[in-house]
Parts: sequence; C-alpha cells; structure tokens
Amino acid sequence: MVDAVVWWEPKVEGPVDLSEVKQWIQNLRRQGFNIGLVTFDRWQSFDIQNELQQVGMRTDTVSVGKKHYEDMAMLVYEERLVMPAIELLFEELTELKITKNGKNVDHPRKLSKDLADAVCGSIFGAISHTPKDQNLEVEIHSFQDRPKQIDSPKDGVIQYKPMPKEVKDYLDRFNLL
Repeated sequence: MVDAVVWWEPKVEGPVDLSEVKQWIQNLRRQGFNIGLVTFDRWQSFDIQNELQQVGMRTDTVSVGKKHYEDMAMLVYEERLVMPAIELLFEELTELKITKNGKNVDHPRKLSKDLADAVCGSIFGAISHTPKDQNLEVEIHSFQDRPKQIDSPKDGVIQYKPMPKEVKDYLDRFNLL
C-alpha cells in the first residue's frame, strides 16, 4: 500500500529547494510517523542524505530500473497494490516505455517519470526491507484431505459436503463458479 505521494515542482526562480523537502520529512517524524528509511535517486541527493543522517535518519540511494517496475507490475496484476489516485502519477505510469535494448524503462521526451520512480522505489523498499519470518510452519491441504461424503450414500448417490464459504468467495472472484 502506498499511503501518500508528495512532490515538489521547481519554481520559475530556480530548482526545488531541498531544504523544504528535508523539513517536510523531519516534520513527519515529529508528528509520530516511524520512518525507517528515506530513499532518493542519485540526482543531487548527497547533501540531503547527509543532513538527514545527521539527525538520526537512515537514508539510501535507489536507482529504479526495469526489474523494480516488473515487481510493481506483478503487484498490480495480482490486485495487491493500493495507491492514491493522482492523475499525474497515472499519466507517467501509462506513458512508460521499455527501451529498444529491452533493459531499461524510459519516458517520452515531454514527460517525466519522477513520481512513477518514487512510487516504484517505495514499493521496492517495502518489499526488500520487510523482514521475512524464516521459521514459519506451513500446513498444506489438498482436495484428497477433504472428506467427500456427509453420510453414507442414500440410494447409491454420494452427497458431497458443501464448499466452504471462503473458498467459494475466493473462486467467485475468478468467475469459475
């Protein structure tokens, strides 16, 4: 889940003031948000990362690539991704192209992919920095485990137990029943 997307646009006078960005991040922490990691792309991020590290925040550089977008696409196809409906973000995402060499993701000349990269990078961060519990015990069931009959057959007709509601609801999503 992507809770929020915030962006700054350059002013006529010059580029984005990164001290505003730093202040916004620090204000989030002051309001009680537990910020485990703040990531940036490579473009002019060295100073802001150092300043955030000096106030005790972890930072990292993430260069979003094709693999990251493939992971994000998988979440979209599996309907496991929820994010704010921001027109600019959707425009960027729908205009992305795979380069001719098939190795990179790019944007058309007159558009950007800054928001798309930010969202994709945050999804990558959530996936890669979420601890995986390696000591889980998984119980496996098959259809062979499920008792097929309610009682003994009456008149030679086998009466099957009804399908559990949660299974029926899940399969209904695929329009199989």
